Amino acid sequence: KFNPDTETFEDLPITIPGLRASVVSSANVIYGISAAGFLWSLDTKTNKVEEYGHVVSVPKEQVYTPNMAIDEQWGRLYMIAGGHGITLAGMPILTIFDLKAKKFIWPGKIDVDGCYGAVCGRSHTVYFSCYAVIRGQKDKEGREIRRPVLVRYDPPKSLEGIN
Repeated sequence: KFNPDTETFEDLPITIPGLRASVVSSANVIYGISAAGFLWSLDTKTNKVEEYGHVVSVPKEQVYTPNMAIDEQWGRLYMIAGGHGITLAGMPILTIFDLKAKKFIWPGKIDVDGCYGAVCGRSHTVYFSCYAVIRGQKDKEGREIRRPVLVRYDPPKSLEGIN
């Protein structure tokens, strides 16, 4: 923890499962995901760490997830789990974590190579900055074209029936 008054760092008496991506709530709760795919939170006021589990419920499998968005009004975290060759089921998985129920929900797979960032807008629309193969297009040498793409997800207000 950095103390701006003394310009010094202090080690906190906590352990986290690792950090690959994170978001911070308006209450200064940090939500993080490890490189292996474990989701956790840190309440910066109490230094309490809470572990929620593996992003796709397969803790023996590493699922690279370098992205996360928060929707505080609906109480959700959004991620694209997997990418860059470290996926489960052959393709990254759109993942929602319901903060109230403390439950993972998987609406489906997304045909991208990986996702580098995510943000949730005021209308609850989630935007993911991804890297993907552009299907049906090839470069001059006949190789598949890969490039950055923006993926838009309009989540339902109710999560009932998803999974």
